[in-house]
Amino acid sequence: MASIVYVGGVHSVGKSTILQRVKSRGLIDYEFVGFSLEMAKLAGTSSDNLNGLPYNQRVTLVNEVYNNIFFSGKDIIVDSHYSVLSEDPMPIRFEIGVPERHIKNFAGFVLFEARLETICKRRIKDNETATRKDKIAIELETGIERLFAQYITRLAGKRLYIIGASRCIERICEDFEEITRKIG
Repeated sequence: MASIVYVGGVHSVGKSTILQRVKSRGLIDYEFVGFSLEMAKLAGTSSDNLNGLPYNQRVTLVNEVYNNIFFSGKDIIVDSHYSVLSEDPMPIRFEIGVPERHIKNFAGFVLFEARLETICKRRIKDNETATRKDKIAIELETGIERLFAQYITRLAGKRLYIIGASRCIERICEDFEEITRKIG
């Protein structure tokens, strides 16, 4: 049976960068799937335009991408988010990033977290400083992402692996590769 690992974390925590480095090291035999990129391909748009799509279309795309992943028969690492900010239909709210019916199909779950300063540097332009509002928003998003990750892994009956992403990238890659070997 294929081993599918879910990797989440807030925007700018470094998920994609770390996973690209892991892939280039070639020490684990997984395909890497950027979830929003796969949704965008199916929708015929860019990932920046996904939030502009009607809510029902986004739900259909999410389910189609998950079906493609689960029925591929391949070992896959999914780069996504445990929580998703939704504005449609109103009111604005956070939603679970994985449809509940798919949660038990994952072999394991990894959450990347980073220090506030690290995320601020990645989100804010070089010549600007993060405002107090920026910092509060990032702290809230980080807490919500962790809560959703814990909820999802409890539903799945699996362990949540948390990796600090503010360290040397080679050490982060080694930790991630070790975890995927445990999961796989």
